[in-house]
Amino acid sequence: MTTRHTLDAIGTRIAERLKDVVGERNYQLWFGSARLHCRGDQLKLAAPNRFVADWINRHHRQTIDEAARAELGRPVALEIHVDQDLDVPRPKSKTTVQPRTNPIAPRTAPLPQLRHSLNDFVVGKSNELAFNSVCRLVDEARSEINPLFIHGGCGLGKTHLLQGLCQRFIAANPSAEWMYVTAEQFTNDYITAVRMNRLEAFRRKLRKVDLLVVDDVQFMSRKSATQSEFLHTFNAIDLRGSKLVMASDAHPTHIREFSEALVSRFVRGMVAEVGQPDAMMRAQIIRAIAQRRGMHVVDSAIDTLAERCTGSVRELEGAMTRLNAMAALLRDEAHSHQPIGHALLNQLFAPVHSSKPRRPVRFGHIVETVSRELNVPTAAILGSGRQQRVVLARSLTIHLARQMTTLSYPDIAREMGRKNHSTIVTADQRITKQLTTRQTVKPTPDSASLPIDQLIDQLRQSVVQAVNRAA
Repeated sequence: MTTRHTLDAIGTRIAERLKDVVGERNYQLWFGSARLHCRGDQLKLAAPNRFVADWINRHHRQTIDEAARAELGRPVALEIHVDQDLDVPRPKSKTTVQPRTNPIAPRTAPLPQLRHSLNDFVVGKSNELAFNSVCRLVDEARSEINPLFIHGGCGLGKTHLLQGLCQRFIAANPSAEWMYVTAEQFTNDYITAVRMNRLEAFRRKLRKVDLLVVDDVQFMSRKSATQSEFLHTFNAIDLRGSKLVMASDAHPTHIREFSEALVSRFVRGMVAEVGQPDAMMRAQIIRAIAQRRGMHVVDSAIDTLAERCTGSVRELEGAMTRLNAMAALLRDEAHSHQPIGHALLNQLFAPVHSSKPRRPVRFGHIVETVSRELNVPTAAILGSGRQQRVVLARSLTIHLARQMTTLSYPDIAREMGRKNHSTIVTADQRITKQLTTRQTVKPTPDSASLPIDQLIDQLRQSVVQAVNRAA
């Protein structure tokens, strides 16, 4: 079995662990065209070109080592090399409209799919302005709200809106040129284009589109060269009369170390916020999730779930995933069609709501509790070490801070001594994904593995107890 066209079984499992850690977008960008091959204590990774190989070696080598160790239970010798046979262009279809979301510079990562539609987007007071702005931008030939900038916290539906916008634009303009990218992808492809002396091709492809959609704009923070290139792209698209939509976790004026020229252009059009859903809207979202997944949940249980889950839409998705899994595990075949009610709901939330803090939770309460329970020094949690246990403790601290305090991502970054909050967002997203897929973790080297949602419940209760003792 060669490394050129296949992954062996162990390599496949290691690849899945990598995807969980680095996220779908980063995985497809850097590992989508790479190949993993494991034999004994040797792990070989083939990359399509030297640039990708060097990037993986610099930025992801430790992650690969940790994923392999977690899968095999032992360290492996990692070898990263170039296999130029992997670097082949994808054929273009002449009979179907392919989503033009492929990377701008030559790459072989698979095309990201547009998974979301505006038809299943739940609209409420917290996102009505953003939703209506998206619809107007697509439906009006010369919209006054162009460019459109959408901002809001993690997991509130920004990406859903952007992908739904693209779907609607494709349906209305089947022959139009469009592109959907993340700011990280834009940055990486710009760097690649410069290094490969293909900057003009990079610019031509971007600046001829009728619609450009850029997600996670905050990633360009502190990247002056990328910001300058994006400004020129912005101006070229604007002069062409094309449409430009962007999304960020913060208002454009609140993104740190962003050029004034870019900010002024962002706010020249429409700026719309996606906020936290209220209880009524959360109930609507839960019903939509239940319908999509074929879950029968009684109305009173939906209302209770909406009252208890007060976080993001992603948190609601995670709660419904766990609820569905519990229902499947606890029911026998004879009761497979029985609706989900309060009995299961109480089991889901019993560990979380057994006690409440008698005063507001501080960040210090959380970091001290995580440090004690996971046996990781506070200095390490607040530091920059990348050891697996430290990363887990740091990510859990950030996730709990978002859930148990009123701190924003920039606030948490300041508490942790960071100049930029992009890594804070990434850490929270990592835990949210692990919750959704119900992954297991080991809190300490000597402890047994347990589901991450159970660990978070235990930590939350420990934080509550710490707060109440200090009250």
